[in-house]
Amino acid sequence: MRKGLKLNYTAKTCLSELDQIRLRYKKSLRGFRGELYETMQMTQGLIVRLDKNERLRRDFIKSVKAKSKKRGEGADKIESSSLYGTYSVVRYNGAVGDLGSAKGQYCATYTAGKAVSADYSCNPDFNVSQLGVITRWTPVSNLTFSAEVQWLHLDQKFTGTAVLAASPPKPTTVYEFKDQDTFRLQVRAQRNF
Repeated sequence: MRKGLKLNYTAKTCLSELDQIRLRYKKSLRGFRGELYETMQMTQGLIVRLDKNERLRRDFIKSVKAKSKKRGEGADKIESSSLYGTYSVVRYNGAVGDLGSAKGQYCATYTAGKAVSADYSCNPDFNVSQLGVITRWTPVSNLTFSAEVQWLHLDQKFTGTAVLAASPPKPTTVYEFKDQDTFRLQVRAQRNF
């Protein structure tokens, strides 16, 4: 391509590129491993272009659905998204001072020998919640690209601080008991044989 010329992408050029991806993928199934790598690169480029241009993405999806209906294929093979979540609760029976209960035995064993703060309270009860979304894109049969984002929240019931003998590489020091949040992103390319 000459410098200064800008390639104008349309739904038709994206469909043409998708056909090239299909051909390269079919060739990779016959043992041409380099074709699989190029298929992934081309697909990534197509995804980026479609992600950046809303109008192009809408036109492309309409064109793919129309083309799929002509061939009798389901249009739902192209893209799918899921939202999922869970909430779990763990409760120990009894009271902290009652050594005949699960909560009392746990707290007596856990707190023994630890230097704790004045506002420390032992309560092993906790809640765990998670929320996630996953989007899958199947440009050709037996090849799926997906991205998943997940949030996990630990709502624990201890309060205060304690000196804990942590395992390496964490040092033995004062640790504060507080809720924890974790975020995760997972990207995957899956080829089915």
